Amino acid sequence: MNEDANLLQEQNNKYIEKLLIHTCYSEAKLALIGFIFAIALHVYLMVTVPVEGILPYVLSLSSLVILFVFFAVFFEKKVKSTRILSFVLNTFLICGCSVMGVYLIYCLTQLPPGSLHQITFAISIGVMGGATLAFASSRAAFYCSSVPLAICFMYYAVVMEYSFNNLFTGGMILIYEIVLLVLAERDFSRRKQLIITQLNLKEEKKALAHSLHTVEKLKQQQDGDYFLTSLLLKPLGVNRSKNPRITIEFFIAQKKRFEFRGKEREIGGDICIAHDICLSNRDYTVFLNADAMGKSIKGAGGAIVIGSVFHAIIERTKNSREVSSKSPERWLKNTFLELRSVFESFDGSMLVSTVIGLIDVANGLLYYLNIEHPWNILYRNGKASFMEQSLSHHKLGMTIEEQEVNLMTFLMQPGDVILSGSDGRDDILIESQEKDRRVINHDEQQILQRIEESNAELEKAYDVLKSYGELTDDLSLLRIKFIGGTVEKEREDLDYSLVIEQLLHTITQEKTEFITPEISLLLSKCSEQTLIRVYNELYKQKEYLAASMLAEHLNNQSPLKTNYLYLASKCLQKAGKPERAAEMGERLLLRDPQDIKNTVHLAKLHMLLRNQKRLQELLSLTERYNLSDVDLDAAKQQLQELVHS
Repeated sequence: MNEDANLLQEQNNKYIEKLLIHTCYSEAKLALIGFIFAIALHVYLMVTVPVEGILPYVLSLSSLVILFVFFAVFFEKKVKSTRILSFVLNTFLICGCSVMGVYLIYCLTQLPPGSLHQITFAISIGVMGGATLAFASSRAAFYCSSVPLAICFMYYAVVMEYSFNNLFTGGMILIYEIVLLVLAERDFSRRKQLIITQLNLKEEKKALAHSLHTVEKLKQQQDGDYFLTSLLLKPLGVNRSKNPRITIEFFIAQKKRFEFRGKEREIGGDICIAHDICLSNRDYTVFLNADAMGKSIKGAGGAIVIGSVFHAIIERTKNSREVSSKSPERWLKNTFLELRSVFESFDGSMLVSTVIGLIDVANGLLYYLNIEHPWNILYRNGKASFMEQSLSHHKLGMTIEEQEVNLMTFLMQPGDVILSGSDGRDDILIESQEKDRRVINHDEQQILQRIEESNAELEKAYDVLKSYGELTDDLSLLRIKFIGGTVEKEREDLDYSLVIEQLLHTITQEKTEFITPEISLLLSKCSEQTLIRVYNELYKQKEYLAASMLAEHLNNQSPLKTNYLYLASKCLQKAGKPERAAEMGERLLLRDPQDIKNTVHLAKLHMLLRNQKRLQELLSLTERYNLSDVDLDAAKQQLQELVHS
């Protein structure tokens, strides 16, 4: 390492020496122009006096000047050795300045005291000063030019014409020479330092160019990685919902944009997905709007993970009879648990907020989970409002204590529009009058006004948000509109006994424990009051299986009346179907975890199924919600009795 540094230092010193000597040659060429004019003027003055015997000196100087010019023009660039260049330059300077000094002394001895005498002295002093400027780039050149002149004039002033005035003049010349020496030394140091600085700048420029080339190369590689990642992400964010009763639209504007092979692309952590699936013989539209934490490729990685897992769940649902037989509540819970398990394996390095939902195509009931995502927006009759008011789940990937799944439901009316969006809709840079200050929007209510201004149209909403301020994060918007079907005709009031007979006959013939299309068609002809009467009669006749099927149908017909799920669970228990009864109770628990009556009933079922772990979970669940003291104490007492029995 030290040897390399010394070698580099030696090379730099040689380069500096060569550059200084070439600079000296360049300045000598310029100095010759002034010198020729000055000598010509002096010779003219000497001739007009006249002074005899100056011709040999003039010829000698002219010869030296011609030889130097010839060498400087034709040979300087061809000579590679710095020593030879220095030797030639110094030889010419010693010879030339010596001849000039002797010539000027001869002129002084031949001239009478007066104006020409003073002019000659002025020229000599001027030549010495000019040498300082012309040859300061080389110490040797300076000495070779100024010292011969100074010696000649000192000899004249002190030896040849000894007097007090001349002695004083000689002292002044000596002082002048010392001053010139100091100035020349400073100028030489300045020139050398300037060259060193230029060398350093040149090296830094090379290093900068190399770094820039490296950065450009890395950027190309990075853009290639971005491009490949975008190719992976593109097929995951798809809208494959084709049901005419529900329309779903996406809008995604990722913050990171890049150019690859002449095409502009974008990459980020926002993703939207929509599909049509069938659960328990009913059609549903499933959707997902997710925002993976992190910019550009990190966020895209999270989007790819959640998109891949979610698509795998969708395909498994479509191809597995066991999965497709799940209730919408159970399907959503299992999906959430699977996603949470996948992201927990990343140990907190990948976090995702998301909204996952199912829409019952027949009745417009929306089942959904908001996993620390911005609140969903309902747009109805030109007014926008939030559908949630509190946080229920933490982001996927957060390693926290397992919490009970809190499923939310909402019954959509024909014409309703629901919008889900990432936090890019709120993270807007607002212009500020104060300089050097970034002001980010903190008003979560502003999005409601923007939705109303845009009539809940995604492209318009994006334009309105941009007019409000600069978007600072990825933005994704998912729009769901429930169109509904034709207006249903008024149901007939069939004879309840006839309904019971046909219902029991169909169940016997089909040998089924679930609602079939034939049963559903029969029950759809009856009003809710008639079906309730049929249920009561079946319950009295202890036809509990048929009663449970009827209660489940009533829940589908009036999805907000969750008590029908409880009735179906009770009937299934009496019918000797504790597993299905527990499943129905779990559905109600997901939709209304604060229903103590259902919680106690569900605990009894799990006791029959010998599921001790679930019993403990139900006991802790009662402590999580703010219930009245009487209900809470009674629930705890019953559950503790069940646990310890």
